[in-house]
Amino acid sequence: MIRTTGAKEIASSLQGVPLFEGLSRRDLERVAASGKLMEFPAGRHIAEQDEDGLGFHLILEGEAEVLVDGNRKATLGPGDYFGEMSLLDGLPRSATVAATTEIRTLSIVSWVFLPLVERYPSILRKLIAKLSLRLRAAERSLRH
Repeated sequence: MIRTTGAKEIASSLQGVPLFEGLSRRDLERVAASGKLMEFPAGRHIAEQDEDGLGFHLILEGEAEVLVDGNRKATLGPGDYFGEMSLLDGLPRSATVAATTEIRTLSIVSWVFLPLVERYPSILRKLIAKLSLRLRAAERSLRH
């Protein structure tokens, strides 16, 4: 049975997502408020490999598996997330994510998120800084 999650608990969970790490409490609450709680039954595909990415999912309850070309690559549970890059680019998904149990996520779609960051540039500045750090780390790993 899925339980109710409060806005403050969701904002705290978002703080664990590397993309949102540097956001203030107020900005985390804004991001949380832009999302929608979604429930998926066991066996349902939440995201499909090679399909357009529509947004981000933060798993609040339940478990899912990540499949690449039909091969299981990882198991996700509460606090895990996927689709963060889809918030910004909408490009095709690199994996399928399928619910292995009943699952509940905070889902944020790009057409809601992008106007939010336009309205609150402090969120956008922090996201750009975080993405820059990720790019620098990727570049360093290519040099070694």
